[in-house]
Amino acid sequence: MPYDETEMQNIRDTLNTYLPKQGSSSEPLINSYDVSFAINSLEAGKFDGNSGLSTDHFINACDELAIPLSLLFSALLVHGFAPSDMTTCTESHIHS
Repeated sequence: MPYDETEMQNIRDTLNTYLPKQGSSSEPLINSYDVSFAINSLEAGKFDGNSGLSTDHFINACDELAIPLSLLFSALLVHGFAPSDMTTCTESHIHS
């Protein structure tokens, strides 16, 4: 599915304003509170359709799962990498 190039550039520009300069911070870009909030906002019983992963896996997981997930998502942003499986998913914004 094609995407709007202007909208994509706006997303890149926004993300770049949040990315720390090299060596400026050791804090994750996405913290565990953000991840916990997102997990608590998930609708139960939804499946990804590819790997059998369900929103229920996240909803019913221990609270500590948010820590490695925040580190994972922060690392993906810092390194500008996304696994090909992520291109088939739907992401929603985290609002504060």
